[in-house]
Amino acid sequence: MQESIDKVAAILRAAGLDAHNIVSTQIYLSAAGDAPLEMQAYDHYVGSHRPAHLAFEVSRMPLVSGDPSQPTKTELLAVAWTGKPAFLPEIDNRVSRVSGAATMDRMYFALDGWADPTAEGLRSFLGDLSRHLTEHGMDVDHLASLTVVYDGSWDDATVREGFGRLLDGMGVAVSFLRVNALIGRSTIAVSAVAALDRQALDGNRPGLDSARLGDTLFCGTSRGTGATTADATRHSLVQLASSASAHGFSIEDAAFVNVFLGDLTQFAAMNEVYGTYFSEPPPARATVELQRPASPSSMMASMVLARSR
Repeated sequence: MQESIDKVAAILRAAGLDAHNIVSTQIYLSAAGDAPLEMQAYDHYVGSHRPAHLAFEVSRMPLVSGDPSQPTKTELLAVAWTGKPAFLPEIDNRVSRVSGAATMDRMYFALDGWADPTAEGLRSFLGDLSRHLTEHGMDVDHLASLTVVYDGSWDDATVREGFGRLLDGMGVAVSFLRVNALIGRSTIAVSAVAALDRQALDGNRPGLDSARLGDTLFCGTSRGTGATTADATRHSLVQLASSASAHGFSIEDAAFVNVFLGDLTQFAAMNEVYGTYFSEPPPARATVELQRPASPSSMMASMVLARSR
């Protein structure tokens, strides 16, 4: 973790920022069992300021050193705001834990839950999500982006149908990620961005799986299909480019891309196609293999955060 923290800290320093400007983080772990030790380093870095944070185990990450005997153990993704965020009090009760921070026009938050992996358990978790928004003067229709992460104890259909009912008729960028494990007692979690003013989302339309909030466009996961990983990558990026265009953006406006591969050995094939869509300097990117047994290696899902220039 410390190596990832040092990289994030260096990027922030170059922009005149520090850990106090971080509003949201996502942490990839090679082993959920290492979380207590890894999170100690994270806690020390962010201190009493607790941004939204979501941590879970993935199957594999690209080698940083290039040495197979030294696999990547952690990766830290961070979103920072140039202003001074208002951090939410971290609440950890018997059924869920919430963390987050608010900027001038939005709130970033993460909610971890340890509900039973049933339809009833999901309803309880969704109730916690709704209550959290209500406590801050918002409702689910304030959501712009929602990433849902859940472990193998959950049925895919149960999760998707439950959230589908909650978000029915709303223009929200949604991503569903099935992972090996979350940390601690968590079996399901969300990382979200909500508009403080509901009217800021009025231009978004249901069904696009994307949402604009101010100068930011959130695009949910786009799952590519094709006979090869190259074909699937091309398909996924074409869909993302289409979503960007529908909101008056270009894929060249991308600030961050999350790439999820079914088989990390197909990284080179993905990367060759990926590179044709972005000019220098490319957007920030994270690439991981989510879960084993993997989905077909030709499948790729990615999420783009785009910012107009």
